[in-house]
Amino acid sequence: MKKKLDSMYLLFACLCCGAFVVYALYVNSFGPDASLIMEYFNITESKHGLIITVQSVGGLLTAVWLSLFGERYNKIYVISVCLALLAAGSILTGVLPAFLPHNSGYMLLLIFVLVSGIGYTGIDVMMNGVVTEIYPEHKSTILPVAHAFYSTGAMAAPVFVALTIDAAKPETFSVPFLLIGIMSAVVCAFYAATGRRIIPSTPYSDMGRSNAGAAGNPAEVFRDLKAWLILCACLLYFSFMYGLSVWMPTFFQQEKGMGQQLSGLMSTVFFLGALLMRFASPIFFRRMAVERFYAVSGILSAVCMSAAFAAGPGLEPLIIFLVFAGGFLQGAHTVALVMISCSEFPERTASASAITVLAFNLAAMITPLAVGFLAENHGFMLPMHILAICMAGSVLIILAERRLGEVKNGRQASNDHVGDNGKRQI
Repeated sequence: MKKKLDSMYLLFACLCCGAFVVYALYVNSFGPDASLIMEYFNITESKHGLIITVQSVGGLLTAVWLSLFGERYNKIYVISVCLALLAAGSILTGVLPAFLPHNSGYMLLLIFVLVSGIGYTGIDVMMNGVVTEIYPEHKSTILPVAHAFYSTGAMAAPVFVALTIDAAKPETFSVPFLLIGIMSAVVCAFYAATGRRIIPSTPYSDMGRSNAGAAGNPAEVFRDLKAWLILCACLLYFSFMYGLSVWMPTFFQQEKGMGQQLSGLMSTVFFLGALLMRFASPIFFRRMAVERFYAVSGILSAVCMSAAFAAGPGLEPLIIFLVFAGGFLQGAHTVALVMISCSEFPERTASASAITVLAFNLAAMITPLAVGFLAENHGFMLPMHILAICMAGSVLIILAERRLGEVKNGRQASNDHVGDNGKRQI
């Protein structure tokens, strides 16, 4: 195991960050590109939501499998394969208009996004383990930086889409995906080659020893009610996030009359705030309990987003500020949820961390479709406010989970006290 970062290890760390960037670009391009996708395939909002749902079915199955059996595999090889799947699905989506006429190919698109969903979920599940196990002395630095690069990709996605499409030509919806696929293929090639070079000096050089330690029951945490409460909180939070990622640009375009670029800018502003919070969050975590931070910032984020949705015409500067504040306030919530989960199950951190990935894919499978259906029948205003309510609901569940933990700890302390008294009497 290397104790300092030589050039090969530094390059591999950069490629880990690059994998997060292409993953984030892909996932967050469906929102800014929604209007052109719907126009090209002649589909409704609910069918656009179905694209994300199908994509997330593959992601959910992958998350379940890897959360149970991922420790048995060489994580570098798994991520390499998943990058290749992401590249293949994205490139096939990108070339689809070149081979099929307008208003056709929707079913093929669903197959391609299913493949990509498997790919990016594998990257998400396995990357934390790769960084932690290869860089034990540097993980506290490299892991937050890698996640910050996801936020960077998410922030850049709306601008990237706006610069690569032509609003007058629906078939150009495919250009961002073609470019993302090419970038993913390049990252995959370098990642696999560099990973192969460093494997002999990593824990993956002897997978027999790793497999011997993976024989436990990784689903054990779900016997505890707290795990299910955390899962529900994660599900509501990621519903809020995924709903905004996919539909917020379309909301501002249709409900507020903003143009393609300005509506896409709202997503950029939101994720810029989230990115800044990623770097500022250690300051908050040092000064208050994680659950308290989650509760205060979550409620404020929900209030800011609700106010942005309700703001009237001509208030674009105020809306931009509110969206930025809403993004900033929730920017560290994924990290906070992982910390809460792992602190509750310190002996099962791999399974505990997987709770967030499972919730992310469940939210991605349900929320875009549900928001699209509500938008068709009631307009976008109602589902956007429901998403803000999901954020507030997540806070309430985390507070309930914390209260449950305090009650259990109090009972345990009481039992221990009774036991001590009993011993003294004997």
